[in-house]
Amino acid sequence: LLVVMVMFTAHAFAAAEPEVNKKTIAAFEFTFKDAKEVTWYAEEAYDQVYFKLNNIKTQIKYDKEGNLLSCFRMYTEENLPLLIRLELKKQYAGKVVKSVAELTTDKVTEYHMTLEDDKHWYTVKADVYGDLSTLKKFKKS
Repeated sequence: LLVVMVMFTAHAFAAAEPEVNKKTIAAFEFTFKDAKEVTWYAEEAYDQVYFKLNNIKTQIKYDKEGNLLSCFRMYTEENLPLLIRLELKKQYAGKVVKSVAELTTDKVTEYHMTLEDDKHWYTVKADVYGDLSTLKKFKKS
């Protein structure tokens, strides 16, 4: 009886784990044919995939119908849109872009960049129009 209860409990917990929806996988594979290092996670409300494409680390959340909810990408300055790169060179001359985090949803695309110079670290936000603002400035020790 104990063995049956253990097997039943293990099966019940295994069945409770959400699975990645086939529509989500199909939408991803249609759009990102050349993705590498693909890892999927299923949640109750959404499916999430991590992967690399053209050496850019990416995380995408899809609803259970395969519609994109958000996209988060990490990359270097070279992959920024030209308008933002030009504004960075003007407004933050002499500073080095160390990393870029791009967040896209159905409502907005934002770029959060970490910059540095000899004395400070900066967190800078940009929108798709090239409008920049300093969010944080830290003094190096």
